[in-house]
Amino acid sequence: DLAKFKTGTSRLYPRPLLVEKIRLYKSHEVRPFIGGQFHEFVFDRLGEEGLERFYEEAQRLGFEYIEISDNTVPLTDEQRRNQIERA
Repeated sequence: DLAKFKTGTSRLYPRPLLVEKIRLYKSHEVRPFIGGQFHEFVFDRLGEEGLERFYEEAQRLGFEYIEISDNTVPLTDEQRRNQIERA
């Protein structure tokens, strides 16, 4: 099973609550992941450099998966491949 944190909602949680929620999902074999539009926002605003910090913070929080999408921010095939590999 999967649990999607959609459109930046993870930024609305106090950090300890978010970490606990991620841990709770995982303890029930549910894989939480960050939705693609938050990833798009970071890429649009901060570029490739911002994505590296985004991936590192997601990992520190306990996320193991990040959705890569191009709903609102277009990606070239090369950008998509690179982002999938890095995430």
